[in-house]
Amino acid sequence: MDPIQSRREARWALMLLACGIVLAFAEGFAGRAPIVRDFVGFTYPSRAAMRALFSGGELATWNPLAELGLSRLAAPVHGALYPGHIFLLAGDLEMGVLLTWLVHSAWAGLGGYVLARALGARPFAAVISGAVWSLGGYAVSMWWNGEKVLTGAWLPWFAFGIERATAARVLLSPWGALAALAASMVCYAGDPFLLLHAGALALAVVLARPPAQGWRTRLAELARGALATVLGLGIAAPVFLCALYLRGDTARNEPLALGMAEAWSLHPARLAELALPGWFGDPFDVEHYPGAIFADDPSRQALPWAVSVYAGAAFLAFAPCLRSRRVLAAMGGVAALFLLLACGRHTPANAFFCQVVPGLSLFRYPEKHLVVVVGLLGLMASLGAEEALSGRARAWRLLPAPFLVSLVAVALGPTALRTTALMAAAHLAVAALLLAGCVHLARTRSAWAFVTAVVTVLDLAVAARPFLRWAERPLFVSPFAELLTARLGGPPPRIHRPRSADFEDPATMPGSAGQVFGIATLPGHDPASSLRLGTVLNRLAHNPERLAALLALDGLMLPSDVAVGTPPAAALRGTSLYLLARPPRVWMVTSVKLLPTTDALGAMASETFDPYGEAIVAPERAYALRDLPSGAPGSAGTCAIAEYDRGHVDLVCDARQEGLVVLSELYAEGWSASVDGQESPLLPADLLLRGVVVGRGLHRVTMRYETPGLTEGAILASASALLLLLGLLLTRARATREEASISRT
Repeated sequence: MDPIQSRREARWALMLLACGIVLAFAEGFAGRAPIVRDFVGFTYPSRAAMRALFSGGELATWNPLAELGLSRLAAPVHGALYPGHIFLLAGDLEMGVLLTWLVHSAWAGLGGYVLARALGARPFAAVISGAVWSLGGYAVSMWWNGEKVLTGAWLPWFAFGIERATAARVLLSPWGALAALAASMVCYAGDPFLLLHAGALALAVVLARPPAQGWRTRLAELARGALATVLGLGIAAPVFLCALYLRGDTARNEPLALGMAEAWSLHPARLAELALPGWFGDPFDVEHYPGAIFADDPSRQALPWAVSVYAGAAFLAFAPCLRSRRVLAAMGGVAALFLLLACGRHTPANAFFCQVVPGLSLFRYPEKHLVVVVGLLGLMASLGAEEALSGRARAWRLLPAPFLVSLVAVALGPTALRTTALMAAAHLAVAALLLAGCVHLARTRSAWAFVTAVVTVLDLAVAARPFLRWAERPLFVSPFAELLTARLGGPPPRIHRPRSADFEDPATMPGSAGQVFGIATLPGHDPASSLRLGTVLNRLAHNPERLAALLALDGLMLPSDVAVGTPPAAALRGTSLYLLARPPRVWMVTSVKLLPTTDALGAMASETFDPYGEAIVAPERAYALRDLPSGAPGSAGTCAIAEYDRGHVDLVCDARQEGLVVLSELYAEGWSASVDGQESPLLPADLLLRGVVVGRGLHRVTMRYETPGLTEGAILASASALLLLLGLLLTRARATREEASISRT
């Protein structure tokens, strides 16, 4: 193809891809905000806290606004160190979040397009791969799961960088640097487990190339790819080290049981949806959702992990046009393997690989593996389209597969899915007919190649629109906000939800979770939640007064059908807020008992236990102290919060006698304490609160937080980045010398 014509087609192709994104997410451009599953309950609140930190120029380390406080770096899902979150600062919260996700959808589409171009597809054929990455059913479904959009945006770029780097003749090229950057961004953006999928995509792409000349050449290629990946992991060291140091008190400390690891497996019947959009009906109408019969466990979750896996009519139409057996074997083989893994408990493959692949036993929700499947299907569709548009495959070959799938789906689909199956089959048939017609006409006029790309983008964009749900902005306005904002002086208000209810409606809670208005929701939704906190909550569930005292609760948020005997402070859409008298957030006790965890829980639940007069400490945690207050239960004096900030608390205490200062904030690794400037041991009082022993008199107690592993991680990341830069400089210097030598010759 003429270079000038190729550049012209590339401009039109990218403009088309951008138009498809605008069409699919039109409501967002019209000023509305997405409200889908975790997007409301986790994504908005998490990013609201991060946005506030960015605005103040702070590093997102300790979050005091959820649970009793938790480390953001203990859970990579927050993407606390991810530079791509800079877009959060645009406009208000809803606009910042929407812009961040739209930018990453476009970045994923551009990556898919560039990857297909690198493998030989012309611009209008490469659009197919790009559209699958940004507009495909799986890509849009990931908006339901928040950070997966950000992480997934880097997968095609990693595969592209590895493909180029392994083909280069130097150990470390700029393409290797791109792959290293993409690998690190996969980790920083929120889900390091997707590195497995990034590697699988890259492997399939490299294997699809003509074989290397000799085993030494192949080893050199593998070495170049491995070096780029290792450097990328080194740059992402803070993510891994912080999570490793802090995982001890979280649910991620042990490998998952197989039953938990295989939750949200792909039901084999849902494979039909790869080609039939909306075959399972409307997922928002859960009560009448026919696809629930193919959910992994309808009794627990009627909706699948990915509410759509539609990969477009193009892959069924164009994949049969592929003539390269090597491409089919490499990409098809890797896709088939990950499709088996995605089926989870429905095949023995996932259980087997969980045993033999290190780290895979920590992987939840097998449906996540579909990102490899749909990504490779999009690539094969682009390469097949290149064959068809180049005249190497006849247009009629585009029709048998789509029409056969349509007929089988209609004929064999369950009665409950008959209507949706007919609509999906009609969608597929029309799209396939249009594609075949455009390919046929493209042989007489090249402009029809552009129309082929238009049909593909419209196919995916139209199919994607039903799987997003939007609401008017601003989302977080409710009568609860004014009541709770008045309590924002000093420590943030703390609200407890002792019974689960439907909190998907954004008006149910201010921000739908604690972080937006500084409200801690207990239990909340965060993978870094303390196991000790969950244990205490479960043990004291039937003693709300004791729980309110220990956790310094400001209020309870309950469904309106739960009566507590006092009128609520506010009510909205089936939810009532009950404000409590503000309990002390810090106090001093005269008595400390040493009890193991099991005995401590029983003692804390007993009627004789006075949390304001005595405290319980596990014996293994008291080794640093020779003497603990052991008087009769009672108050040792007064204590007040002088300064409260993220990762820093100053207390002023007036002790009538030796006592233990108890602060109702979570005890966690990384916190340290000092009394009058002298370092003092920090104890987990009552299993989960922070305690410091003070002597008689007036004292200033300071508690500070430093994320364990952050410093070491920063050093490793800096060293890896320096090695990467040094390698590029050496490579450039060598290339310059070779060019000079050739010119002299």
